Amino acid sequence: MLNMSLIGMILFGSVLILPAAALVALRWAGRTGQLAHAERAALLPFDEAEPVGLMTDKTLGVPSGAVNQAVSEVTSVNLSLNSKA
Repeated sequence: MLNMSLIGMILFGSVLILPAAALVALRWAGRTGQLAHAERAALLPFDEAEPVGLMTDKTLGVPSGAVNQAVSEVTSVNLSLNSKA
């Protein structure tokens, strides 16, 4: 019985503590200006080697967009064949 009550207390405590910690962190971020420049922060992953709007990701040496396009074309062909049958 002690184990069940201990587990219950841990779960109940986490339901109270984790959201409270998230609210404290959000309040801190708002007060210190961490959320002030969201547009500028969204561009941080990009640089001269990987500029905004240019796809540079590759899967097996093929640009990811080409792989996604090929998969969608094959899927549409399969769907059209299945609908005719």
